[in-house]
Amino acid sequence: AAEVSVKSSEGEVFAASVLAFDPIRDLALLGAPGLDVPALAPAAPMGGTDGSALVRADDAVVAIDVGITRTINIVSTDIYGDGEHRRRGLELAADIDSGDSGGAVIDAEGNVVGIVFSASRRQVDVAYAVSALELDALVAVATDGPVDTGDCLRP
Repeated sequence: AAEVSVKSSEGEVFAASVLAFDPIRDLALLGAPGLDVPALAPAAPMGGTDGSALVRADDAVVAIDVGITRTINIVSTDIYGDGEHRRRGLELAADIDSGDSGGAVIDAEGNVVGIVFSASRRQVDVAYAVSALELDALVAVATDGPVDTGDCLRP
């Protein structure tokens, strides 16, 4: 995107910048000066539990019921199709649509346990999330200013 912004629950829009980017985990960390809300706490995901995925619908955020079926090890290329990489993930029983990527998966206590990245192309109501256990690596490389996010794959 040429410009990145974050909208508060009150509808106020804040300019944002990418402070960390990880093409292997398919994650980015945004900073939005002036947005004064506490971060949700990350937690280790547990298979066999229920939660919600916070995703965008029209101009609002909605909660979709999800079942965290199991924790998994994901072996895939990076977002550019290069290499073979491992990351911790979650298999979800959920109705995830295209465009829901980046939505937080929240457990019953309100902790972030994952970030949605894909719906299954083969099975109905099966989706995948990157485990919140992968967030520490992203936070560890965060900067105070914008970072390069590489080439855009789809204009």
